[in-house]
Amino acid sequence: MFHKLASEIKRTACGLCNISETEHNLNTRDLLFFLNEIYADAYYRLGRREPGFYAVREKLEALQNAFIDPIQRINDTCSITLPDYMVEVLSVYEAQHEFDTDRNEYKQTNGFTRGLRGMYTLEGRQLHISPPIRNMPVWIEYLPEPARITWPVMNSRPEILQPDEVPEQPSENIIGYIEIRDDLTFRDIRPCGVTVDMKIFYERDDWEYKNRFVSEPYLIVNFKNKYRNIWRIMIYQSLTTAAAPVTAEAWNAFDFQGHGTNCECLFAKHNSYTLGDMIVRDHNDGGAIKRLGFFPDSQIEYPNVVMADLLTYRLADRVAKLCRIDSPLIADGLFDAIERFDNHVKVNRGGFRQIQPSRRYSPWL
Repeated sequence: MFHKLASEIKRTACGLCNISETEHNLNTRDLLFFLNEIYADAYYRLGRREPGFYAVREKLEALQNAFIDPIQRINDTCSITLPDYMVEVLSVYEAQHEFDTDRNEYKQTNGFTRGLRGMYTLEGRQLHISPPIRNMPVWIEYLPEPARITWPVMNSRPEILQPDEVPEQPSENIIGYIEIRDDLTFRDIRPCGVTVDMKIFYERDDWEYKNRFVSEPYLIVNFKNKYRNIWRIMIYQSLTTAAAPVTAEAWNAFDFQGHGTNCECLFAKHNSYTLGDMIVRDHNDGGAIKRLGFFPDSQIEYPNVVMADLLTYRLADRVAKLCRIDSPLIADGLFDAIERFDNHVKVNRGGFRQIQPSRRYSPWL
């Protein structure tokens, strides 16, 4: 399995432009936007080349329970506003189980025939589904949103701070309607809300919980190995049970150096525009206190280098145009990368694996 970190792709692309410190001549946020745009374009090309290859299926009933107001469900039980993570509906069908071959496929139609059995209608983000044919569960098969790629700014040259320069963490402890206490007890602040001790679900194997930070909508947790002086920072994008751990990401700012990241979080504040701040104590560097970006370094895994080459050369081409650089090396590399990408997916679509996007609701509720 071939894998590259997002920051490695950025550095390689900027290096191809042959300008010293190119990555600092451009706004880091702009570079990140370009890379996500390029990645999403390749993702959609793969997803639509063979409809359903990257598809995810969910029950209509589960979506209604999670997203629809109870009054709306009573008035119109077969309509739903699609959640943001559903980019494109591929099919609607009835089946006892999501992979059953004994299924009734619904046909997409326009609004004039809404209500006929075996039909569904899309009006913008509103999905209308006709009553079931055989009283079986209705499934929606869709193309999920592409994963968001991030990297921690300043991970190659972090700012060194003194202990008295670390700002005080804002006293924030609520995400949505969930109050997160210091002992990792989650309390629903709404009337009749439940309280759940989540500590047992977050601790894993040899890792014990130390403390937590909240920067809505993110929960940042420090873990320490029970037997060694190794720390791990985890960033949770949603409040989940142990049955849904895929929403957790390890903060891995120094993995690009060839060794693991052994850091303890001292301050965390996200900002989607400036990419935020993460102040850590680096236990691999004598306990030095460093200021870096909030977001982790996305690891993009593929069994073949063609995807990484495509992302690298397309990003380099964008940087070159912005810097008014005419580079035959980049032009030739981009042409070759596109050709190899197209040839590869003709025979080996299974060679690409998406980063799973997280759900936007909390199953434990």
